[in-house]
Amino acid sequence: MKEVLINLLDNAIKYGHVNSVIEIRAGRQQELIWVSIQDQGPGIPEELRQRVFDPFFRVDTKASRESGSAGLGLTIVKEIIEKHNGSAEIMSRPGIGTEVILRFAGGGPAAHETNQQF
Repeated sequence: MKEVLINLLDNAIKYGHVNSVIEIRAGRQQELIWVSIQDQGPGIPEELRQRVFDPFFRVDTKASRESGSAGLGLTIVKEIIEKHNGSAEIMSRPGIGTEVILRFAGGGPAAHETNQQF
């Protein structure tokens, strides 16, 4: 799970606007644990959102090359989350930013949320 968070934060830093906020939220709803990382970057067009999990796919190949991206970060995230019987979802609005939401099973008491901004 550490690698998942590192990859998501790395993407938020790379693709978020300079000096923008990265919001990290986590919580539990009954038996479900969720983690959300949201940037304030250019966003991802709707027709490309599911492809970002494909190996070597990059939304903006020029910007990705300049930042040193190989296009594997979100592929790794999805594989790790699915091995934990979870899911990864992309929500994005062009010009506003992108949010990645991870969901996976976790026992214990319900309803607690944490917010951090960096």
